[in-house]
Amino acid sequence: MRFLTSLCVCAGLSIGFGALPSAAGEKPVREQVIEIVSSQKATVRKWMRAPRVLVIHDREPHKDFIEGLMARISGQAPNFPGFNSVEYLDLTQFQEPLVGKTRFRVKRREIEGRTLVDSGFVFDEGRVGLADIYVFLTDIPTGLFFGALTQSGGPLHRRFAEGGPNNCYYKVSSLNEILRYGMVFINSGNSQERVEACLFEEFMHTLGMLNDSVDSKYFTFNDRVLDPEDRSADFALLQALYSQTIKPGDAPELVADAFLLTR
Repeated sequence: MRFLTSLCVCAGLSIGFGALPSAAGEKPVREQVIEIVSSQKATVRKWMRAPRVLVIHDREPHKDFIEGLMARISGQAPNFPGFNSVEYLDLTQFQEPLVGKTRFRVKRREIEGRTLVDSGFVFDEGRVGLADIYVFLTDIPTGLFFGALTQSGGPLHRRFAEGGPNNCYYKVSSLNEILRYGMVFINSGNSQERVEACLFEEFMHTLGMLNDSVDSKYFTFNDRVLDPEDRSADFALLQALYSQTIKPGDAPELVADAFLLTR
């Protein structure tokens, strides 16, 4: 729901919002877009390769929802690089506690002058979990354990520990403004409706929707429990971010321009 990162104004188009009305007191849609896609460096970040997804779960993995969401992302944002794979790791298969028997490692490789970052888990039982986007769909203690292993601490980690209706969050890491891996933490004990709302929002955050625009009634990324019923604006924003003309490190205003041209 909010943005954490471990690594770290051009002129706008003069377009009337017409079909994009803002509620009284709500920021103009253009400002909302800029806020949502801005990194701490006031740049945009995006994937340049097809990420692998690993869902680590201790109960219902919500496969249909996750795979349906991934299919919709690829279909509605044609320049998004797609997904390399999606796998599921059921934690109930492990007979012993994970603490002290699990490692998380990040390695850099130089290939043809490019730096690639790979990450993965190694479990003492012999299992290896390699991915670029990790979805931890677990109870709170297990989520805190994986948060510690991946150094996903901070205020949102604390809120996750405290429980409550908003106890899901994400973290991403980038190199040269290119997304390298992402983490999504969701309390599997929540209702199906809440889990799937968290899955949608936090997963989309890991693709470059880095922030919330508080109280937006137009986008799902709004730090509110209730989300818009129509999420077409969310996918239109993802499509704008992954326009061929938008490069990692570009100004967020360019994404706002691309978004408004399609509305």
